[in-house]
Amino acid sequence: MTGDEQKRGRLATVGAVIAAVLSSACCWLPLLLLGLGVSGGVMASTFASLRPWLLPLSLVLLAVGWYFTLRPAHGTACATDGDDCCAPQAELRPGRRFNLTMLVIATVMVGTFAFFPNYLGALLPSATPAVADQTVTTVLGIEGMTCAGCEVHVEKRLEEIPGVAVEDVDHATGRAVIHSTAAVPDSLLEQAVEKSGYRFTGKIR
Repeated sequence: MTGDEQKRGRLATVGAVIAAVLSSACCWLPLLLLGLGVSGGVMASTFASLRPWLLPLSLVLLAVGWYFTLRPAHGTACATDGDDCCAPQAELRPGRRFNLTMLVIATVMVGTFAFFPNYLGALLPSATPAVADQTVTTVLGIEGMTCAGCEVHVEKRLEEIPGVAVEDVDHATGRAVIHSTAAVPDSLLEQAVEKSGYRFTGKIR
């Protein structure tokens, strides 16, 4: 493997990791921004729309990195003075070994971020809200959620409404179940959902 091939392999590897990280930004970005007290729902929705492109890109770049790293060397490296022809192949091995180490780490990272939305819900603590005897249960319709990170973002915004406790937010069904001490106006619910970066489609029941 020549020096140029080493560089190409490393660039492809770094690019694969960056693309994978960005492909899951729709999940981890809302959590990060919530910790900073900033609303990032719109940005999360943007990254969610890019995920079908970023994830395949990361896999392609990862494959390119493996190709340049494992590709057999063609020819030999020769000295410019013509006396010592053919530097031994062993001189290239340290660079190849470094690239292989990078690729193994990158492959693990790409896999971790690629499946991040699938196991995020299991990592987040789930708590059953305390519900008073006299409460109003409402099911909301919400569009645009794609993963567990979206659910957390919506839940935090809904709980900012006085008297509201969130029982469940499900991105798969596009619904949220809340309990409140009194009927909550649609305008407040819509405002909370819109702040999280998603679309409120109304009360289902």
